Amino acid sequence: MNLKAQYKSLKKAQKMVDLQESHIQSGPLKGEPIFALPTSHISGLFVLMLVLSVLTQQLPWKNWQFPPESARGLLVASGAITILWAVIFFGMQPWKRRPASEWMLWWLGSTVVRVLGAPILLISIYFYSHLPALMVLVGGVVWAIIGLLAEAIIVAKSVSQQMASTRKPQRQ
Repeated sequence: MNLKAQYKSLKKAQKMVDLQESHIQSGPLKGEPIFALPTSHISGLFVLMLVLSVLTQQLPWKNWQFPPESARGLLVASGAITILWAVIFFGMQPWKRRPASEWMLWWLGSTVVRVLGAPILLISIYFYSHLPALMVLVGGVVWAIIGLLAEAIIVAKSVSQQMASTRKPQRQ
């Protein structure tokens, strides 16, 4: 085979590869909004959660006939859950602009990791510190649910606002 024939067959193979690659969808879908998550609002939520967990020390535990370790157990559990939530949330780099379909996967994946990591963290804290189980485990789970709901509300509002601003008006 001469050089010219080899060049033609190589060119033909390249066209076939290009044709196959054009059928593979990659990147954002047509018309899909690209945005970042509300990092400042979520940061404010995490700071508020940490402040509230510190304020649990000020609750009247003795009036409720709970031992002082209950306050420490709730503080440790709520603080650890808040830090776990923040580390995993910021690990997905919410300030980066991504297509909406990617954000669904990132946020769902990080939420699954947090929900699976929370009990492991709380059980580890309980066995390591020997603080009251009720305050560490139940208090931590309730704190995790409250944090997750607050974060979901913030993210949902932000995403719906950004989706609405990128939607084109329908012709009638």
